Amino acid sequence: MKLFGKMLSSFSVMALLCALVGGIGWWGINHTRDGLEQVGEQRLPAVQNLGLMMEALNAIKATEKTMTNPASTAAERRFESKNLMNLRQQMEKTMADYADLPRTEVEERLWGDYRKAWTGLLAAQDQLLKKIDHIALDEVDHLEAVLLARHLDHINWVRGLEKAVVNRRAFDGQLNPLRCGLGKFLLSFMSDDSEFNALLDKFAKPHRMLHNFGHEINDLIAEGNHTEARRLLDSKVKPTLAGIEGIFSEVVEYVRRDAGDLREALKVAHGAERVAFEGAMEALDKLMEQSLEQTALARSEAEHEAELSQMLSLASVILGVVLALVFGVFSARSLARPMQKLVAMIRELDNGHLDSRLKLKRSDEIGEVAATMDTFADSLQAEVVDNLEMLARGDLTFEVTPRDGRDRVRGALAKLGTDLNQLLGQVQTASLQITQGAGQVAETSQTLSQGATEQASSLEEMAASMNQMAAQVGQSSDHINRAN
Repeated sequence: MKLFGKMLSSFSVMALLCALVGGIGWWGINHTRDGLEQVGEQRLPAVQNLGLMMEALNAIKATEKTMTNPASTAAERRFESKNLMNLRQQMEKTMADYADLPRTEVEERLWGDYRKAWTGLLAAQDQLLKKIDHIALDEVDHLEAVLLARHLDHINWVRGLEKAVVNRRAFDGQLNPLRCGLGKFLLSFMSDDSEFNALLDKFAKPHRMLHNFGHEINDLIAEGNHTEARRLLDSKVKPTLAGIEGIFSEVVEYVRRDAGDLREALKVAHGAERVAFEGAMEALDKLMEQSLEQTALARSEAEHEAELSQMLSLASVILGVVLALVFGVFSARSLARPMQKLVAMIRELDNGHLDSRLKLKRSDEIGEVAATMDTFADSLQAEVVDNLEMLARGDLTFEVTPRDGRDRVRGALAKLGTDLNQLLGQVQTASLQITQGAGQVAETSQTLSQGATEQASSLEEMAASMNQMAAQVGQSSDHINRAN
């Protein structure tokens, strides 16, 4: 594999390690997010809606208590009636929101129980509202007691008046119709029930007449006219009291009708409505318990997923770092070691040492460089150094062939051999010429020997020297001939 492929593979492995770490992190984040979504978007809204339903049920119960309280006013009942309808609408909306959320099988069963109880509660509430809506009086039970007390007051008032007539002394009872108990009640009582108000208005005339008769009887007693006082008592006072008693009967009957409706409403509230309410609340309690349990379970699972994700992410990071270091060290060593050998060989070559070889068996560019360096060293040894050694021994028979026109090393060595051969040829030619000149000198010397005896010894020495030089030149010529 080429160096590019190895480097690309190395970076691919690193990319895969990064993808592995990122994938594990993404998996953990995704699972943690799913757990948080289940808690935040399903379980918590379920708990919240159930809590709102429980609050609405308690508010409905409080509203019904106010509506069925005998001491409540008609305005309070009307207000609570509207409030009850609003609470029912709020409950229906909250139930719709909860119905859209996913539920377990157990929760679905409990939800069915609650809806059944809620339907029964609505039916009981409708009966209760039907009874309550007929009640237009304030403090119904108290009102009946007040009216009965005022009725008894006037019976006792007439008895006291009769006793005064019998005893022939002045009546000391209340003679002002506005200051007696009934008079004060009529002045202070307020109601939105027009029918009941019309019944109360019937008291005005006979009540005023009754108290006026008391004034007249006192006057008659004071005058000593006891017979007329008795006649007025029997003919006017008692019939007027009977009329007032009739009005009391109508008014009390009217109040008792509302009181009866209130008692019927209380029966509903304490009977079917309470059973339905308790059933609904029990179902909600169980739903809340189940929902809280599921919420805790979902939260626990989310926390477990988060912890698992954290552990896996940490393990993947550590594994990635270790693998990256191991792979990096391996890759670095696979590059550094041959490069160190290559540098060492180049230094050896720089020092003139040609015995070092890389001998790397690699298929990449480093292997090619190593093979080239080994070939280069072999070439230097065989084609340059060996030929130079032959040249040093005086052997000019070496042959060097340049690789191309730019091969300066082999070209220079080949030129050196050619130039040396040419030089030796020139030396051989010069030697021949010297030999011929020496012969001519010898002949001349012999000719002159006769005339210059005193120079004979000098010429003989010169001849001997020339002969010695000729011998040396002859040897050089022989070497040149062998070289050619």
